[in-house]
Amino acid sequence: MALYTITASRSVTLGDTGEFLTAGAVGGVVHDPGYPLYTLFLHFVYNIPFLNSAFALNWTSALFGAITLVLVYKITYALTKNRAVSIFSSFAFGTYEFFWFYSQVVQVHIFHVFLLSFLYYFLVKLLITKNLKFLYLAGLTLGLGAVHSQTIIFAIPSFLLTLFYIRKSLSLKKLLTLTPFGFVGLLSYLYIPLASAREPLMNWGGVNTFQDLLFIMFRGHYGTFNLTAYSVDAPYSYSSFFFYFTSLIKTNWYILIPAVFSLLILKKHEKKYYLFITGFLLMGPFYYYLMDQRALTVTHLALMDQYIPYSFLFISIFAGVGAQQIFLKLKITNKSFLYLLLFPLVLYPLVTNFQKVRLDNNYLLENTTRFIFSELPRNSVILTGGDGLYFPGMYLQSIHKLRLDIAMVQLGQLSPWYEYQLQYHHPQLNGFVSNSKFDFKKACNELAASNLLYVYPWFVEFNDLFGDKCEVIPYGMVAKVVLKEKRPQLEQIKKFNDQEFNKFTKTVDYKQFLNSSTRTRQAFFDLAEHVNTRGLYYQKKGKNEWARQEYRLSANISQDESYALSNEAAFYFYNGDYKRSINLMKQAAKRAQLNPRVFYGLAFAYGKIGEEDKAYDNFIKYLEFEPVNDPQYKLILQFVKDYEAKKLQPKSTLTNF
Repeated sequence: MALYTITASRSVTLGDTGEFLTAGAVGGVVHDPGYPLYTLFLHFVYNIPFLNSAFALNWTSALFGAITLVLVYKITYALTKNRAVSIFSSFAFGTYEFFWFYSQVVQVHIFHVFLLSFLYYFLVKLLITKNLKFLYLAGLTLGLGAVHSQTIIFAIPSFLLTLFYIRKSLSLKKLLTLTPFGFVGLLSYLYIPLASAREPLMNWGGVNTFQDLLFIMFRGHYGTFNLTAYSVDAPYSYSSFFFYFTSLIKTNWYILIPAVFSLLILKKHEKKYYLFITGFLLMGPFYYYLMDQRALTVTHLALMDQYIPYSFLFISIFAGVGAQQIFLKLKITNKSFLYLLLFPLVLYPLVTNFQKVRLDNNYLLENTTRFIFSELPRNSVILTGGDGLYFPGMYLQSIHKLRLDIAMVQLGQLSPWYEYQLQYHHPQLNGFVSNSKFDFKKACNELAASNLLYVYPWFVEFNDLFGDKCEVIPYGMVAKVVLKEKRPQLEQIKKFNDQEFNKFTKTVDYKQFLNSSTRTRQAFFDLAEHVNTRGLYYQKKGKNEWARQEYRLSANISQDESYALSNEAAFYFYNGDYKRSINLMKQAAKRAQLNPRVFYGLAFAYGKIGEEDKAYDNFIKYLEFEPVNDPQYKLILQFVKDYEAKKLQPKSTLTNF
């Protein structure tokens, strides 16, 4: 508890943290399924005197995390009757990178693990004591978990298995008595329509009717049975499944050894142990199999690693059980010696993860958002396609009351309820948003003409949305929409952007956090993507050396940025420096192993230096992405066909690309 309090975030991080900080402060409604129990608790904490701060709300996760570790100890002790290995299990879970990280920020995941640990503790106690009060407590916890997150359904088989094991102690009357306990949690859903009626700043779904409430309860905005908002095609299929196992091996191989060994004693522990095997399989491998999320960028990795603590809860318990069996096999019974042997396994993740996950000194996202806000004139409108600015901006506006004049429009949320919210809180947007669409051309004519229209993050897709009269140009840490007739000279644009970035680096020490956890790395990635797009703008304007400098800067900002490296590689390719191009493409491949542009660039570069075997290998990898819209698609297929038929004349096809 003390450790989590020391390292807990004092600010906002990427992900949904800004959303929950805002909802906790204003008593708002968050995204599906609404998380009413959790949000209500946050709002209660925020209204306690002296606790109305981001740190207090983030600290609630530290509280839930610490209680979870106590329960891990109790569960492991119930299975082993060994204090040393029970402490080991608790510390192994507590210092696990992703559990530790999310125990420092206001997020739903640690609260979910908190409920899971209570559920399995009650189930174990029920099997041991046959006391039915633990059955009712387990039913209550299961019901609360269902209100909080639908992923609790993966714990239902363990619950049913427990009922089967104690079936001789049950009767129909006792099962009927259990039912009300499971539905108590539903009362917390009354919070959503009551909160929504007050029109808070964060009011997801605009719940006004019972139908609206059911829609948000069953995750209607995402799809009731979808674990991710994205559809994934080959070769990304099941990349989340493989990510899960590789992540465990890379970060916790030393914990996995005793955990795997524990599988050898299934028969000995029988009933109690099978509960955890069932939970692990469903919330670990099976969950990530169903998720089917691409693992291309650090943003995707951050989306996936937040769920790993669900199953690592069981792995930590397995590790304690396995450690006990190893010690018994080796006939090590001296308690002091046991603690001595286990101490390095506890100390290692504590030391290696401390700097990576600590957030007490991390104001990166808040300071970046503050800097962006400082660049904007009063009554600006900023269009965003993601949560990287939107949620941190909401946090600053709700808790710090900063720049309430700025209207942020999350284009990915445009819908009737969101349209109403925008116009309610920002009347200046009336006429720009209608029928769940943003009128880009009207915004060009009116907002851009008044220097009030901006974009962040800046993707090339934005460039053609505003019609022929407007152009999107780099403007410091954002992009600005300007009338083409009033666009500054390129040299002026370049000078201003260089000055703003130098000013930004003096305000935000981003280099301090380069080796942080994925959520912090995601912030760097978003920043690097913006700089990369700036390079693409310069390249389109014929300023290739300026563009190369931006690509290099982008690649240096984020260790996960592969697009900038591939763009820089293309610069050297078109200048005839094929070997340097290949070297940069290889670096890009290490950063993003499933980036099709890397294989595409490598294939052409190898072809240019006459290494057709390597060109063929990379074209094969590129074709796995089914790039049917690529203008070179037919030519690539012909090259592959000729190569496989052993009819390829050296360089004859490639030099014409």
